[in-house]
Amino acid sequence: MLWPNDIFTIQGAMARRMPEKENMKKIAALVLAFASATSFADSYDTACGHIECPAGTKAITFASKADPYFACPTKELSDYTAIVIGFVSIQASLTRTMPNISPETGEPEYFDGPDGKPNQSRLLLDAARHAARVRTFDEAISLCKPGKNKVHVTVMNNPKDSNSVWVADSKTKTTFWISKGMLNKE
Repeated sequence: MLWPNDIFTIQGAMARRMPEKENMKKIAALVLAFASATSFADSYDTACGHIECPAGTKAITFASKADPYFACPTKELSDYTAIVIGFVSIQASLTRTMPNISPETGEPEYFDGPDGKPNQSRLLLDAARHAARVRTFDEAISLCKPGKNKVHVTVMNNPKDSNSVWVADSKTKTTFWISKGMLNKE
């Protein structure tokens, strides 16, 4: 399990050693891993964010007021909403305060450094928002539905290059994308 101070150590090391695109992918994975680690401390062995959940896997969703997710029609929307929630969750758990939210994007605000270097968190959010083809977090969540706890699903597609998985609700037969960190293998 990653401890909060490990995030900063790893992020700093990555910034010095990896190309920017790979750096942003790693930061996104760390954000989602840290955010889901607090949710799944008791079910680490069954969390699809930590173990393989290939197509056909029977699973159950996890959601609470403190750990929400959005059921989205596309992988990109699911990834983007999970990244935003992850950044908010990390700051709230590390500093016990909520981040300033941008009135333009609805995301946590991250500013470039005084030396003019772009903030990696901001670049990651910009890239995820662009991939989701939305202008704001509010627009993204308006295209998704609030996730529900204990929905029985079947994994339909679990792409290796994504932090989201496509599932089918076993009861309603509807499909949606969900963060892997919010899904437990049954």
